Amino acid sequence: MDIIIPPCNHASHLSTICLWETEEDRCEECGGEISGTAFTCVLCEVWKHITCADKLNRDLLLEIIHPLHLQHRLQLQWDYQFDFICDKCLYISTGYIYRCSSCDFRLDLTCGSSISGQLRKDQEPLRFKDGKKKTIFHHSHSHVLSFFKYRKVREEDYDCFWCEKHLLPSEVCYGCSFCNFYLHQVCSDKIPRTLSHSFHPNHPLRLTYTYENGYCNGCSKECDTYTPLYVCEMSSFRLDFDCAKLSPSLKLDCHHHLLTFFKDFNKKGEEGQDSYCKACGKHCGGASVYRCVQCHFSFHLKCVIPSSAIHKYHIHLLTMMELIKEDDSEKCYCDVCENERNPKDPVYYCQSCTFIAHIQCVLDQDKVASGKVPSSSPPPMENQALFVEQNEGSNAIRTLSLFRPIIHPHQIYEVTEELKGENYCSGCRLVLNGSSYFCKTCPDFYLHEKCAKFSYEIQHPFHSSHPLNLCTSLVSNFIACDVCRDICDGFIYFCEQFDFKLDMKCAALTTHKIGVLEEKMTGRVTELHHFTHPHKLVLANCNDPKHKRKCNICRLQILGPAYFCPERFCGYKLHESCLRLPQKIRVPFHPNHMLVEDNIEIRKNIHEERFRKELENLVARFMKLFSNDCRPPIEEVIQAGVVPRFVELLGSPSDYVREQAVLVLGNIAAVSLRCRDLVLGHRALLPLLALLNEPVSRTMLENATWTLSRFCKPPFDQVKLVLPTLARLIHSKDEVVLAKACRALSYLSDDTNDNIQAIIEAGVLGHLVELLRHPFPSVAISALYTVRNIVTRNDVQILK
Repeated sequence: MDIIIPPCNHASHLSTICLWETEEDRCEECGGEISGTAFTCVLCEVWKHITCADKLNRDLLLEIIHPLHLQHRLQLQWDYQFDFICDKCLYISTGYIYRCSSCDFRLDLTCGSSISGQLRKDQEPLRFKDGKKKTIFHHSHSHVLSFFKYRKVREEDYDCFWCEKHLLPSEVCYGCSFCNFYLHQVCSDKIPRTLSHSFHPNHPLRLTYTYENGYCNGCSKECDTYTPLYVCEMSSFRLDFDCAKLSPSLKLDCHHHLLTFFKDFNKKGEEGQDSYCKACGKHCGGASVYRCVQCHFSFHLKCVIPSSAIHKYHIHLLTMMELIKEDDSEKCYCDVCENERNPKDPVYYCQSCTFIAHIQCVLDQDKVASGKVPSSSPPPMENQALFVEQNEGSNAIRTLSLFRPIIHPHQIYEVTEELKGENYCSGCRLVLNGSSYFCKTCPDFYLHEKCAKFSYEIQHPFHSSHPLNLCTSLVSNFIACDVCRDICDGFIYFCEQFDFKLDMKCAALTTHKIGVLEEKMTGRVTELHHFTHPHKLVLANCNDPKHKRKCNICRLQILGPAYFCPERFCGYKLHESCLRLPQKIRVPFHPNHMLVEDNIEIRKNIHEERFRKELENLVARFMKLFSNDCRPPIEEVIQAGVVPRFVELLGSPSDYVREQAVLVLGNIAAVSLRCRDLVLGHRALLPLLALLNEPVSRTMLENATWTLSRFCKPPFDQVKLVLPTLARLIHSKDEVVLAKACRALSYLSDDTNDNIQAIIEAGVLGHLVELLRHPFPSVAISALYTVRNIVTRNDVQILK
């Protein structure tokens, strides 16, 4: 085998797994004592017998078909390094994963090993109507957040991003496992879009994505463009999330503002007016400080807080501690004022008992800091005007400028006439006309005056149920307006709750004009899969001449309707006309062979073509052996051990091989219940159901339905797994398929009352009654058998 099962379940520890000698450890798998050489993980300090690891290695399937995802096979990934949310149990998981890379469908090892397709009823609030797990967009994070149930998968518990308290076992949360970003459900509504903060009391701060990297005015750390910040609507002031949650906690006589505690302030040692302690004059880089953000005023912790103190309510000496954890309750209180305290703030602590107090509560008593630091602070920040008149040059030309840092981080200036008509607005992506602005720092950044004055939040008739929020910094390669389907390269209005996007053009459109735009898309397929790409492609318009996008097939520029991959960071795109290119062609200058589309998967298929032909010949000879003998050698076939090989052939790329494998397995299962159970024991049911859910030929559908009916003879304990497929097959237009599907239902109904109840709950009874009048006798008779079994089995089911 080409995978190694480590003794622990952490895929990221594969490099630390080794064979080692031990005499006193126990196997993590079987619990038995280990004496001698065994597998161990150096980081986790766990062990496994070599035989136990080898047994697990043999038992794991590298590829499975699961009833929750019949359209594709799931591949085992043993080196998946991220946490993930299992699409069946909805718990956060880690370690080995069964995954469909095309659909990003994921199962943990336990759920992947189970053949049950039943979803728990208590999960219904966490899923959409189609059974997929619910996801939301949230203004606090740039990725989609999924609903999930928490369980501990690492040594440390995960914390909520906002309240910073632990996630509780089986608690329903939101999360992005790729970024380790998690939120309690209740906390998701507590994160404000607009904030009035004591660090910047003159103007409100609005949560937004920034156009460029900058520094937080609270902690001086660099901020990236993928994390939203609280930005002042009138000035360049900004706060990251950590600083936005801080509040001042200390009042000194030497300064008229409250001070806030910052740990590891200015760790990179950047120079600035608040980089030096106002008390000792030394640099604050990397130290714990108390500071006034408004006044750019910093003090070393040790310069303003005595290392020890005495309080009249306590007999022992109190020691100043930067960080102390009382217990696991996550709620910390001051023993003086009895109010809840921030566990990240320094405290006075008694080393002889559990007495803990706010710094302020101790200092207010004896005024130990009074007069220690000279009082000197600049006046409060003044309001900054939105529009600024400037005199530039000797001729004193009056230029109107505009500063809206949420729209753009730099000052923008009025555009002269010669720049209009040849440049495009960065907001609405239309040609500049009328009053407009440009940025001297950023090339090609222009804005119409109306676009520069967009409201940050609007109510719009095209999405009247929720407000739409302005987004000026795109965090994805592909965003299309949900009204006109144009790709948005400028600003958009966005509703996170319903993932509704509206570009600037449509925000100003009337209902009449919307009808014209929708008419352009009529008759086109909005979503499809193409053989050149593993992901789903969606229809959109590419009408921006400045943003050149090239088709991945013909390499020519795309203008107009095209198909794009919506996956983050993928960027795959195709002309509408290139979709119609054949997978194979024959040309006169190369008459000997067909030419195929140059695709990795297709090249792989070409290399396997010779093997497929040989396999088809072998299968044909095997089927001839079945048909020539009046008594097919079923027992000899079973003894030869070829049944699991024919189960594998249900997934063959060759339609001929798959159909013959269906017939072989059906013939074996029809001999006796022992033979049927043998076939099912080799996991033949799920590949057969997957085949029945694919577009196949008429003969394939008829033969596969016949084989399924052979599988359903009582006793049969996987009724709920096959009922969705049978419920669809009894609406087929093919009389043979109808008859075989009804026969399968008659077998299922000739079993326990639980099977009959499951058939009734599947909603097929009404249509079976209609089939009693079918002109094809075998259909009507099979439907009659099913109805008869239900009627005669139990009166309770009839009344229901």
